[in-house]
Amino acid sequence: MNSDVLSVSPDTALNEVIRILAENKISGLPVIDETDKVVGMITEKDIIGYSEKLHIIPLIGFSGWVSPYYEVSDEKSLKEEIGILLSTKANEVMTESIISISTDASWHDIVFIMRENAINRIPVVNKEGKIMGIITRADLLNYLTQKEI
Repeated sequence: MNSDVLSVSPDTALNEVIRILAENKISGLPVIDETDKVVGMITEKDIIGYSEKLHIIPLIGFSGWVSPYYEVSDEKSLKEEIGILLSTKANEVMTESIISISTDASWHDIVFIMRENAINRIPVVNKEGKIMGIITRADLLNYLTQKEI
């Protein structure tokens, strides 16, 4: 488990979420309220899905955005749409129905939950629902490589 969890608040703008994802080379973050409770997860998939609703699709990663509905010459409209996307708050895009685990969950339980729910990360929470850490697929792979077979 990673106990040093990167997270955002529900009112974090997507431009900040995208920056955190890109700078840390991660694909998702827990969304945490003011009491440290997990209220959602926001992932690259969520952001790209939302951008498609606005008819703006990523050109190459997060380095540029383009809309298939705009002429390249219509730069003003494109910039306005991108501005709307980037100023949108995390709580408007995040997945609210999250799956979390307790600190005493077994590795087998974690693997089963991730596989059955097709998720890549699981927040670890205490009895009050406050975030204690996060486990990702990479964490599981690292764990397996450290075990002697």
